[in-house]
Amino acid sequence: MQLSCGADPAGALPDRREPWADFPLGAWARYRIVRTAPDGAATFDERWTSVARDELSVRIRVELTLGNEPPTSYEHAIAVAVPLSRFSQRGVSDLDVAGRRLSCAVWERDEAPPTGARRRAKRWIAASIPWPVREEVEHAGAEGGPLSRRVTELREWETPQKVGEETLPCLLFETRVLEPELSETVLEWRCARVPGHLVREETTSPDGSRNSVQRLVEYSIPP
Repeated sequence: MQLSCGADPAGALPDRREPWADFPLGAWARYRIVRTAPDGAATFDERWTSVARDELSVRIRVELTLGNEPPTSYEHAIAVAVPLSRFSQRGVSDLDVAGRRLSCAVWERDEAPPTGARRRAKRWIAASIPWPVREEVEHAGAEGGPLSRRVTELREWETPQKVGEETLPCLLFETRVLEPELSETVLEWRCARVPGHLVREETTSPDGSRNSVQRLVEYSIPP
């Protein structure tokens, strides 16, 4: 994957654009998912299809097939992009990312709604990379309630993944989730060529109660 990482990122915006918004209606991706828990394992398929869109959202149909049971489906809307109104640019800084020194635009949002709960998000944006190379999100409950924290970082640059007969160039991201009742690590192999951008995802928890592997099996993009 060729990345022009040295360009000035000062004009980059911190929006997290929904990956499905970049593909035409009818695009779909099918995943094989294996979830394991102390009491056993389950394997099922999910097919995500873009069925409608407007300026604000993309509507996705999810079809779930579990073993020999009849498939079930539902639809949900996903916002095209996170609103930018509460983000402020905090300048440009150098950041070590998976062994490379990148110049990144730093954007931050700090919300304190009337309920007393607080949410803070911070993103490091590098030129020519379609996702933030680092993102920190913190939530604090009302009146000093428990704090939850999620940190996502780009971990590896060249991690090709095979889907059918095709080898896709992927970047590997790691997310660490720390919440009062949940602790887990999520690895994501992302590729901008495929609908939804997700090629593989592995979730692990320290006690083994929430382990899962989600792998892209096939996908299609209408002409």
